[in-house]
Amino acid sequence: MSSPLERPLKVEIRLPSSHPHLLEGLDIWLRLGLISDTQVKQLCREFLVCTVVLQPQPEAETKVAFVTSDPVQQLPIAALQSSSRRQPQQQKPAKPNFISTMLQSLGAELSVRWLLFLGVFLVVVSSGVLAASQWERFPASGQYGVLFAYTLSFWGLSFWATRQSNLRLTAQTLLIVTLLLVPVNFWAMDSFRLWQNPLDWIVVAIACPTLTAITVLLSKNRSIFPNLLTGKLPLINILGLSYLHWGWQLRGFPLIAVYVAMIGTTIITVYHNYQQPNPISEEDRRDVYDGLRLRSSLSISLPATVIIYALIVLLVRAIFVVRVDVTQLGLAIGICGWLVTWLAQQGRTGGAGGDREVNSSLSFLLWERLGGILLFLGWLVSVVNYPWQAIAVSGLGLWFVGSRLRQYSLRVDFAAVFVIGLQTIWLAWRLVPDNLQKLAIATGTQLTNSQNEPWALLSVPLFPYIILMVALTDSLHRTEKRELAKFGELLTLLFGAFLTTIAIVNPALRSLNLLFSTITLAFVTQRRSPSSLPLIYLTHIIGVLTFCFTINWLLPTLSQQAWASILLALMVAEWVFSLNEGLWQHSGWDIGLGLAAASFFVLWMNAESSWYGIADGQAHWGVLWLVTPIALTGVANATIIERRLTGRYLSVLAVGTAQLLTLQLPETRLIGLAVGTGLMFTNTRYLRNQISAVITEGFLLSFIVALLWVGVPGLPRLALPGWFVVGAIAILILWLARTVLSRRGNELAIIYAAASDKWAIALCGFELFGLTLHSILIYSGFITSGFLYLTATAITLVAIVYRSWREPINWAFYGIGWSLELLTAQGLGFGERSIVKIAIANIALGLIAQLVGEWWRRRHQLERLPSSFHILPLIYGAFSVLLRVNTFTEWTGLYSLGVALIYHWRGATPRRL
Repeated sequence: MSSPLERPLKVEIRLPSSHPHLLEGLDIWLRLGLISDTQVKQLCREFLVCTVVLQPQPEAETKVAFVTSDPVQQLPIAALQSSSRRQPQQQKPAKPNFISTMLQSLGAELSVRWLLFLGVFLVVVSSGVLAASQWERFPASGQYGVLFAYTLSFWGLSFWATRQSNLRLTAQTLLIVTLLLVPVNFWAMDSFRLWQNPLDWIVVAIACPTLTAITVLLSKNRSIFPNLLTGKLPLINILGLSYLHWGWQLRGFPLIAVYVAMIGTTIITVYHNYQQPNPISEEDRRDVYDGLRLRSSLSISLPATVIIYALIVLLVRAIFVVRVDVTQLGLAIGICGWLVTWLAQQGRTGGAGGDREVNSSLSFLLWERLGGILLFLGWLVSVVNYPWQAIAVSGLGLWFVGSRLRQYSLRVDFAAVFVIGLQTIWLAWRLVPDNLQKLAIATGTQLTNSQNEPWALLSVPLFPYIILMVALTDSLHRTEKRELAKFGELLTLLFGAFLTTIAIVNPALRSLNLLFSTITLAFVTQRRSPSSLPLIYLTHIIGVLTFCFTINWLLPTLSQQAWASILLALMVAEWVFSLNEGLWQHSGWDIGLGLAAASFFVLWMNAESSWYGIADGQAHWGVLWLVTPIALTGVANATIIERRLTGRYLSVLAVGTAQLLTLQLPETRLIGLAVGTGLMFTNTRYLRNQISAVITEGFLLSFIVALLWVGVPGLPRLALPGWFVVGAIAILILWLARTVLSRRGNELAIIYAAASDKWAIALCGFELFGLTLHSILIYSGFITSGFLYLTATAITLVAIVYRSWREPINWAFYGIGWSLELLTAQGLGFGERSIVKIAIANIALGLIAQLVGEWWRRRHQLERLPSSFHILPLIYGAFSVLLRVNTFTEWTGLYSLGVALIYHWRGATPRRL
């Protein structure tokens, strides 16, 4: 077993392809052995390849030495210069004057001027003949004879020019023009119908062998094209294309002739190319004539160029002269375009080394563009009336674009492959007979119940094309073409999303489409290494949606409560699946949270109306959502450490959220609070913070309140006075529990002790505020006092005294003073309700507070009393004055004396301290 240090590392570096030190860095890595030569080539081929457009470079003029009988003229110029007298310093060559420069340019353009002169001469002669008044009286053989004479003239002049050493370009051009005129001659013979009388037969008997011989002789001419190895098959092909111009007067033969020419030429050309993979030698590729490269100018060989020209002549005659229905020639046009692109690609990849620069020139792109245009025209003219021809042309176009895709890895080529393949499916469907189409559509709509939306059927039959594209992108990944593969995946994903969108309207088609999508995405995800996180989430979500939509298809009448149960079951399954580590497990955790939210939304739609008092028999189903906090708590106990804390907090949040679905109904309120209390005890045990403990005790107190609100069996339901007593008892119990928990000393007990203290303080404040309102209402005459209120006040006072006995603080003394005030008011409320009595009682309370403060100071030997002992007597005194402000009796003076004593004592106390 290899050690971890021996495992290969994968390092991703993003650099601009134009970085100046990129190649230098790759070379350093190659020398260090960190990367192989094959990987360097692959990187360069994938990211550092672009189309090269060659600019013509000026070349030095070379003087051609011709063989003569004079031996002196055969000596090289350098030898003559070496035999001359040596100069002390090398002299710069003299700059040629204007006259010599003009003569050199004239000599260089001599052959071109000969060609221009010849063209002007022929144009003038032909124009004179055409303008002759007796032209219509010439027979057909005479009219054709003019063209034949043109052809012979070109051939004769080319034969003469080949013997002139300074007219090579002219001879070359004349030879090419002669070859191009041969098909036109056969076209003319057939158009003039030269086989109608014996005289015309003689012309045909002379012209046909002559033109054949001229073609053979020109193809074998080695004086101008010394390295042009044509071969027999291209020669036979050229002659055959010429002879196919005969017989076009027969009905249907023009169409047959065009297809025979296209198919036969393609077979012959491909076979000949594979028989001779390198027909053009290195010397011919470098052959220069007057600064022009024949190979660069034509891109493909001369015979291939002539053949393509002859095919185009056949097409032009069939379409524009004979008026053959162009829609029937779509496949022929496509075959011609494919042949042009194939020849261009063969020429582009045929060279090596220095030839790469020539083979990548702009001329090859022009030939490919021409072939691509012909392919598109062939598809365009046949797509409406002849879909089978359009399919064949699409196949040829797919081969062409696919070869470009393999060679250049361009996104536009992949997009073209995608579009061509997709429209081919549409064309294949058009080939199906109408009755079978209708039967298939009727069967599909009946099985899927999609009579109102038959177009949605496309979402399933087109899905195999997505699988085909997935296989193509997978092959691109295997060949390390990652950028192109990502583009293909994006294109496939968009098409898949489109199919899913049109399938949404029908349950059956929606389920089938999502099922296929899930399987495909799962396959793609498993093939990726490392797996892509967004792809994993997409696959997982589509899988869950597939399950839900399949249930909806099979059981369309399920209620909302049933769907909530299904979603909760899926949620639990996802969270159980997420207990282990891994990307798929991590997605299960997140998707489980999404399912929890979805189930809450479904149940809330039932429970919402019950919050407004509207009776709803389905609202009690909200108790189902308690499964969510229970599951979260269980997962938090069993999951990995990194997710345990998150699970606890989410469980606390879910416990609180679940009460929105259970708290409004008596039947579910106790269940929700009881479950919430138990879960919070469990969560607080692990979280160990005061907030969690406060929430836990809050749920416990809420459960007790809810239980008392419903009524304990055997006991009457509590009235308002009873609730005050219960509140006071709860305050006392909480402070007693605080003491007990604090004495235990462990962390959890201390946390609960602090929570109990907070709840007791909050309830105490609420209790005192309620008793205060009750006392005000008593002395306002609205209600009467009761024993239970007095009991609640007394218990509250005891609870406050107990809490502050060992930890005296100012707020505790204020609470005791407030409780004493309420206890006095409640006790005096049993008899005659008099404000004066309350005022007298407050004077007494103020004096008692002063005495208790003095006692407290001496008992605890304090230098300074708490501020509450100074403020409480003043509050009592001020309150007593306030209560009797509108009362004046014989006792008023005595009351005032009592208040004066309180304030006097308050003023004298600091000096004594």
